[in-house]
Amino acid sequence: MDRLFLHFSYEEGRFQAGPGRRRKVGASIKLFVKIGNTASGTLLPVPYSPLTDRYELELWSYPGNDLPSHLDAKGAAAFDRGEILVRPDLVRGRSQNSDGREKMALLW
Repeated sequence: MDRLFLHFSYEEGRFQAGPGRRRKVGASIKLFVKIGNTASGTLLPVPYSPLTDRYELELWSYPGNDLPSHLDAKGAAAFDRGEILVRPDLVRGRSQNSDGREKMALLW
């Protein structure tokens, strides 16, 4: 499948919750994305992945509603966990049309 996607990955900063105790930020964080003149409109949830110990999200340019059927088992599981979102409004085109220099603005 020849589609573009953007992968966001954030290693959480841990903070002291008290002497000798550490606490995670939470099950997810929020991300605002603007690519060119198109913005996400709302804050997107970026779930914590225990597999990588990071907050991760992929936005795909896929135009249909059956993306999981085109992914392998690992990708379909990531889709089910909310780590993959279909957002052709934000990510447009196919990989052969991209030169990798698209302008993006991110706000974590």
